[in-house]
Amino acid sequence: MGRVKVRFGPSTLYATEGGKLALGLQIRARGPRQLLDTRGRLWLTARPETQPDSERMLVRDLALAAQPGDDVQLPLLVAGRNPPR
Repeated sequence: MGRVKVRFGPSTLYATEGGKLALGLQIRARGPRQLLDTRGRLWLTARPETQPDSERMLVRDLALAAQPGDDVQLPLLVAGRNPPR
């Protein structure tokens, strides 16, 4: 896909059911050669885990979704920004 330019706006964090957190991110993403230009709110949900006496936090069950009514291209552009290694 090529390089994707992503800009982040205000974020929102909520505690949800099952010990999960939901992070809402206002995002604007532009694809290569400005073929795709999209904006909206993405939601990341995950279950944080910590060990006693540790500053490290593990993230389990990570999920990504767009807010209903937002551009459906947004999650694909952002997920393509940093592919898994």
